[in-house]
Amino acid sequence: MGCLEINVFKLLAKDILVGAFLIGAWRAGESIIYTWHLAKGYAIMMFRSRPVESVLTDPATPDSLKKRLLLAQEIRRYAQDSLGLKNTRAYTRFYEHSEGILYVLTASEKYRLKPYLWRFPIAGCVSYKAFLDPIMARREWERLLAAGYDVRLRIVDAWSTLGLFPDPLTTGLLRQDEGFLANVMFHEMFHTTLYIPDNTELSEGLATVMGNAGALLYLRQKYGSESDPYIQHLKALQEAQRVDQYLLHCAERLDSLYSSPFFQALDTMQKDSAKAAFFALLSAECFSRDTSWRPPCQSAARVLRTPNNANLVIARQYHSEQLRRDTLFATPAAFRAYLRQLVDTYGR
Repeated sequence: MGCLEINVFKLLAKDILVGAFLIGAWRAGESIIYTWHLAKGYAIMMFRSRPVESVLTDPATPDSLKKRLLLAQEIRRYAQDSLGLKNTRAYTRFYEHSEGILYVLTASEKYRLKPYLWRFPIAGCVSYKAFLDPIMARREWERLLAAGYDVRLRIVDAWSTLGLFPDPLTTGLLRQDEGFLANVMFHEMFHTTLYIPDNTELSEGLATVMGNAGALLYLRQKYGSESDPYIQHLKALQEAQRVDQYLLHCAERLDSLYSSPFFQALDTMQKDSAKAAFFALLSAECFSRDTSWRPPCQSAARVLRTPNNANLVIARQYHSEQLRRDTLFATPAAFRAYLRQLVDTYGR
């Protein structure tokens, strides 16, 4: 590691820590501790990460990793040059790790599909909270459970700091196949191009729409519309959309149950029993459809196997816009035009 690279690390760490301190200073109590933990964890990650160019020119780097990093850089260039997504420092560094990095909590009221909201500077009210420290994530999970919420904890390998910091490529992200690697990168790069404060469902939903559409454009341009990579990714998205469609249908039916006079008249124990029975019914009903629904129903059943409202809140967060818009673009130019329309409509 040369002196220049060490100085870059120091500058990155300084930017992160000073920025986090200023953000934390706007808030009080535990939120300062939370912000500091993110700043500290991110600084460590930056010190341990390396510029992609450095990894590629290192003779000790395995050819398999070089191939994946070159692929990621190809996808990143396509996002900027062809799709018009904002050019930031995202995905210019690589962070090697053996397991998931970010622990993401989502919570919902127990008898309503109403998400718990956290407030952050810049992002506003957000219906999830991310941690780099699993112990802190566990404590928040326990706090929310004790307060009577349904809670879901996910571990992810990709995120967006909205262009503030150089979000790295990670080992877990690079394990994705080409279509889903492009999908995730476009999703997160969309957040740096457009983020809508105080509206998680719209922000994440639009990022899902544009990630899906961008990945199909990328694969079609690279391999052709009759190619196996394009056809297989399109089929995977279509099957996932059937799962999402059914889960959103389940969410609507749960809304009806929770608001019904019958349910409102029950005591807490009876509500828990009725809720569990209804989740089981929704899972079983999916399998009663024609045989073509069996693969998507197996995925839906995994979501519905526990009576946890947070799982359906997540489905709404990421997939409501996809089903409303169902946007496919014939050309990258059409993608860019729609992107400009979204920025004009929702940008601030």
